[in-house]
Amino acid sequence: MSRPIKFRAWHKKRKRMYEVLILHMETLLNGGIWATVKGRDVIDQKDIHVQIQPKDIIVMQYTGLKDRNGKEIYEGDVIQMDCGCDSEYGCSHGPWHGYVKWDPETASYELRDMDGRWSGEAYEESMIDEYLVVGNIYETPLEDTP
Repeated sequence: MSRPIKFRAWHKKRKRMYEVLILHMETLLNGGIWATVKGRDVIDQKDIHVQIQPKDIIVMQYTGLKDRNGKEIYEGDVIQMDCGCDSEYGCSHGPWHGYVKWDPETASYELRDMDGRWSGEAYEESMIDEYLVVGNIYETPLEDTP
Protein backbone atom coordinates (compact mmCIF):
# COMPACT_ATOMS: atom_id res chain seq x y z
CA MET A 1 0.00 0.00 0.00
CA SER A 2 1.46 3.34 -0.98
CA ARG A 3 0.53 6.53 0.81
CA PRO A 4 1.73 10.10 0.92
CA ILE A 5 4.26 10.86 3.64
CA LYS A 6 2.97 14.01 5.33
CA PHE A 7 3.49 15.68 8.68
CA ARG A 8 1.93 18.38 10.78
CA ALA A 9 3.48 20.18 13.73
CA TRP A 10 2.17 21.50 17.03
CA HIS A 11 3.91 24.70 18.13
CA LYS A 12 4.11 24.43 21.93
CA LYS A 13 4.49 28.16 22.59
CA ARG A 14 1.96 29.47 20.06
CA LYS A 15 -0.43 26.58 20.78
CA ARG A 16 -1.16 26.20 17.09
CA MET A 17 -1.10 23.39 14.53
CA TYR A 18 0.86 23.91 11.30
CA GLU A 19 1.24 22.06 8.01
CA VAL A 20 4.86 20.90 7.68
CA LEU A 21 6.55 21.87 4.42
CA ILE A 22 10.08 20.67 5.22
CA LEU A 23 11.20 18.43 8.06
CA HIS A 24 14.83 18.97 9.09
CA MET A 25 16.14 15.83 10.74
CA GLU A 26 18.11 15.81 13.96
CA THR A 27 21.90 15.99 13.75
CA LEU A 28 24.63 16.34 16.34
CA LEU A 29 24.74 20.08 15.66
CA ASN A 30 21.13 21.23 15.36
CA GLY A 31 19.69 20.00 18.67
CA GLY A 32 16.73 18.05 17.34
CA ILE A 33 14.06 17.96 14.66
CA TRP A 34 13.28 21.35 13.09
CA ALA A 35 10.38 22.07 10.79
CA THR A 36 9.64 24.68 8.18
CA VAL A 37 5.89 25.16 8.31
CA LYS A 38 3.25 27.04 6.38
CA GLY A 39 2.27 30.19 8.24
CA ARG A 40 0.27 33.30 7.43
CA ASP A 41 1.39 36.91 7.47
CA VAL A 42 -1.70 38.67 8.83
CA ILE A 43 -0.50 42.13 7.78
CA ASP A 44 0.27 41.32 4.13
CA GLN A 45 -2.36 38.53 3.95
CA LYS A 46 -0.01 36.04 2.31
CA ASP A 47 1.45 32.63 3.09
CA ILE A 48 4.91 32.60 4.64
CA HIS A 49 7.36 29.94 5.77
CA VAL A 50 8.09 29.75 9.50
CA GLN A 51 10.82 27.67 11.15
CA ILE A 52 10.05 26.00 14.48
CA GLN A 53 12.92 25.11 16.80
CA PRO A 54 13.27 21.59 18.28
CA LYS A 55 12.29 22.66 21.81
CA ASP A 56 9.02 24.21 20.54
CA ILE A 57 7.75 21.45 18.24
CA ILE A 58 5.80 18.20 18.34
CA VAL A 59 5.75 16.47 14.94
CA MET A 60 2.90 14.13 13.95
CA GLN A 61 2.72 11.89 10.88
CA TYR A 62 -0.23 11.15 8.62
CA THR A 63 -1.43 7.55 9.09
CA GLY A 64 -2.51 7.08 5.48
CA LEU A 65 -6.14 6.66 6.58
CA LYS A 66 -9.13 8.99 6.33
CA ASP A 67 -12.22 9.13 8.53
CA ARG A 68 -15.77 8.62 7.29
CA ASN A 69 -15.91 12.25 6.09
CA GLY A 70 -12.64 12.00 4.17
CA LYS A 71 -10.55 13.90 6.77
CA GLU A 72 -6.95 12.71 7.05
CA ILE A 73 -6.07 10.92 10.30
CA TYR A 74 -2.79 11.95 11.98
CA GLU A 75 -0.99 10.88 15.13
CA GLY A 76 -2.55 12.70 18.05
CA ASP A 77 -6.02 12.91 16.50
CA VAL A 78 -8.99 12.30 18.76
CA ILE A 79 -11.25 9.69 17.15
CA GLN A 80 -14.91 9.08 17.89
CA MET A 81 -16.56 5.74 17.16
CA ASP A 82 -20.13 4.72 17.73
CA CYS A 83 -20.47 2.00 20.36
CA GLY A 84 -21.90 -0.42 17.81
CA CYS A 85 -25.10 -1.03 19.76
CA ASP A 86 -28.33 -1.23 17.84
CA SER A 87 -30.10 2.07 18.57
CA GLU A 88 -33.41 0.19 18.48
CA TYR A 89 -32.48 -1.28 21.88
CA GLY A 90 -31.60 2.05 23.48
CA CYS A 91 -27.80 2.06 23.67
CA SER A 92 -26.56 3.73 26.85
CA HIS A 93 -22.85 3.51 26.08
CA GLY A 94 -22.62 6.53 23.78
CA PRO A 95 -19.70 7.03 21.41
CA TRP A 96 -16.19 5.81 22.26
CA HIS A 97 -13.33 8.33 22.15
CA GLY A 98 -9.66 7.56 21.77
CA TYR A 99 -6.51 9.01 20.26
CA VAL A 100 -4.08 7.82 17.61
CA LYS A 101 -0.60 6.93 18.84
CA TRP A 102 2.48 5.49 17.13
CA ASP A 103 3.82 2.40 18.90
CA PRO A 104 7.50 1.85 18.07
CA GLU A 105 7.44 -1.69 19.49
CA THR A 106 4.86 -2.88 16.97
CA ALA A 107 5.74 -0.29 14.30
CA SER A 108 2.07 0.58 13.92
CA TYR A 109 -0.54 3.17 14.78
CA GLU A 110 -2.87 2.30 17.64
CA LEU A 111 -5.93 3.77 19.26
CA ARG A 112 -5.64 4.49 22.97
CA ASP A 113 -8.44 5.32 25.39
CA MET A 114 -8.41 8.24 27.84
CA ASP A 115 -6.20 6.32 30.26
CA GLY A 116 -3.69 5.46 27.54
CA ARG A 117 -4.74 1.81 27.34
CA TRP A 118 -4.47 0.14 23.94
CA SER A 119 -7.69 -0.60 22.12
CA GLY A 120 -6.41 -2.72 19.25
CA GLU A 121 -9.77 -3.98 18.14
CA ALA A 122 -10.90 -0.40 17.60
CA TYR A 123 -8.12 0.49 15.14
CA GLU A 124 -8.61 -1.73 12.15
CA GLU A 125 -8.69 -0.45 8.59
CA SER A 126 -11.85 -2.49 8.01
CA MET A 127 -13.62 -0.28 10.56
CA ILE A 128 -12.52 3.03 8.98
CA ASP A 129 -16.11 3.93 8.08
CA GLU A 130 -16.81 4.12 11.83
CA TYR A 131 -14.08 6.68 12.63
CA LEU A 132 -14.71 10.38 12.96
CA VAL A 133 -11.90 12.85 13.72
CA VAL A 134 -13.27 15.21 16.39
CA GLY A 135 -10.05 17.07 17.20
CA ASN A 136 -6.55 16.39 18.43
CA ILE A 137 -4.95 15.90 21.84
CA TYR A 138 -3.50 19.42 21.86
CA GLU A 139 -6.53 21.47 20.85
CA THR A 140 -9.29 19.06 21.97
CA PRO A 141 -8.07 16.87 24.82
CA LEU A 142 -9.99 13.62 25.34
CA GLU A 143 -11.47 14.81 28.62
CA ASP A 144 -13.07 17.73 26.72
CA THR A 145 -14.83 15.56 24.11
CA PRO A 146 -18.59 15.12 24.49
